[in-house]
Amino acid sequence: SLKEFQMLITIVLTISIFGASTFAIIAGQMQDPAELWKPAPPPFSLATVRRFLAAAWLCFILTIAIAGYSSSVVIILRQRAERFNEHTWHAHWDILGIASSILLHVLLVLAFLFLSLGLVAY
Repeated sequence: SLKEFQMLITIVLTISIFGASTFAIIAGQMQDPAELWKPAPPPFSLATVRRFLAAAWLCFILTIAIAGYSSSVVIILRQRAERFNEHTWHAHWDILGIASSILLHVLLVLAFLFLSLGLVAY
């Protein structure tokens, strides 16, 4: 179970690092969706698209932070257990691992949802 969580952390970090590169798009020049949709109104304005991309970026950054912190907590718990010859540390980690896994999944889904909403205007 611990190896699977460490594999999940690696995958989540990889996805989130690439997703966090959307910051360059937020700060860069973007075409106004109103120009693409003429004469009909676009589903979202340029300001709304930027907000969606910013929310996606924030979700990716939070995912990176939570993955890093939870990985650090695993290492600290394991080292402390080895020092005190404690074999029940997995019981403490199970609750934290499940909670952080759920949070990581929710943040990744939200990040891709916001990215998708930003693309709707184009």
